[in-house]
Amino acid sequence: MKIAFLERGGIGDLLFRIPYYDHFLDNDSVLLCSKRDREVLDFFLPGRNIISFSADWFLLDPLYRRRVLKMAGAPFEKAVLCTPYYHEKMLRVCEKLPAEKKIAFWEYGKGADKDAASSGFLVEQARSPAHYSETVISLFVHAGCFFPEQRAPYLFFREWRKKERWKSADRKGNAPYVVFQPDAGVLGKKWPEGNWKTLAGYIPSPYTISIVGELSLDLSVANTQKRRVLGIQSAFREILGASLFVGNDTGFTHFAYLCGIPTVFIAGGGEEGRFCPWTEYNESYGHTVEWVFNRMDCFGCGWDCVYGDYRRITPPCVENISVREVLHAMKKLEEKGKSFVDEALQCRR
Repeated sequence: MKIAFLERGGIGDLLFRIPYYDHFLDNDSVLLCSKRDREVLDFFLPGRNIISFSADWFLLDPLYRRRVLKMAGAPFEKAVLCTPYYHEKMLRVCEKLPAEKKIAFWEYGKGADKDAASSGFLVEQARSPAHYSETVISLFVHAGCFFPEQRAPYLFFREWRKKERWKSADRKGNAPYVVFQPDAGVLGKKWPEGNWKTLAGYIPSPYTISIVGELSLDLSVANTQKRRVLGIQSAFREILGASLFVGNDTGFTHFAYLCGIPTVFIAGGGEEGRFCPWTEYNESYGHTVEWVFNRMDCFGCGWDCVYGDYRRITPPCVENISVREVLHAMKKLEEKGKSFVDEALQCRR
């Protein structure tokens, strides 16, 4: 079946859909996405039928639009808008894709159903809160794309890691290292910078620290070297060689535990249960991630934070997570057989 998948999402959202694209992207199907998303997709699915384009130019310039559609092999039997978030611009792009059926699946967005249905879309609305992995399954099922029951989707990343045998890029020698991800898409998901410096003091020699993301930190602590890694694919490669990953609620943090890297996930309560904790993942794929929360009565607020705009403040559910709690999560990983952690804790007692 000739399907056009239209992608828009953050790195974390995109990672959850990659196992499905691996299965459904064949010679008759195409994935349309932004340049940034293609950088992520090409890392896992090189050589697949993926086309990056500008949504703005697609809507504004008929010549550009015809060129993109020709490269994509239009027309299609189906066009599937692969995001559970209502996004008007991408809806308009999908409207202009020549397809017999146009399909959307909304989890968020007031009026999304009515707006999309009036434009000729077959629309499904998520009926109840669920972990994002279940939302992704529902999206593809609604599109008529069924993943084989005998395959576990998120084993994709473990299998991919073994097959590709990725090693950390541009590293000399075999010195072990820990990766920190102190950045996040919004301020409300960033653990305070001072905590990262304190945590760095618990990392023993000979381990070094790599920092991924855009945020630069002063981690000049005794006996610890720091390496900053920029760029999405460079960060992926760096994470794959790590002994331990500690990060905020970001795509890189999801990538770490999905690939089997021992991971401490520092999380707020805005979307409790949507991405984390994901108990079923640890039960099904091996205990590789510990989620650290500062539980409050207002958990599950959908980031409609009573303490202020989470894009401009760090709410107490994140700010009040202590370094000791993060160290405790490291210890729990060690108890599951992750050998780095005990050494880190012992050396600082």
